[in-house]
Amino acid sequence: MSAIWLLLRYGSHSFDIRVGDMEKYRLLKLFLDIFEESVKQDVFLPSTFSLYVEGPCGKVELNDDKTLRLLWGWNWGKDTAEIWVEGTDKPGLVFRNAVATIENHRKEKKRQLKERQEELLRAQREEEEAMRKQQEREDILREIQE
Repeated sequence: MSAIWLLLRYGSHSFDIRVGDMEKYRLLKLFLDIFEESVKQDVFLPSTFSLYVEGPCGKVELNDDKTLRLLWGWNWGKDTAEIWVEGTDKPGLVFRNAVATIENHRKEKKRQLKERQEELLRAQREEEEAMRKQQEREDILREIQE
């Protein structure tokens, strides 16, 4: 297991991400981490973007896991690898998958919250109904005793 820090740069802003195990890390996870960490570290990114690294022959777009593995090789033995974020009108497939994954998580969370809310409302109605019936019984007993 090898670990590395990723220093992501967007314009004059930067933020970092810690990768604990480079062999298991995937580009989709990197995009998900970018969305999360950029918010935590107060770096505002464009709505759609691509990632670039400096390879031995110049600028290379990180657009698949194979290129990500190349990044690990180019930075073997280093503590930090740099990645540049650039806005684009045509984001790659992995970016779009990351956005879809986040949206699916949000929808699922919303569905779970709605189910929980309905469950609480149902329990509240049942409790109110039970209290109403108990009150009716007490009223009937009081009438009988009078």
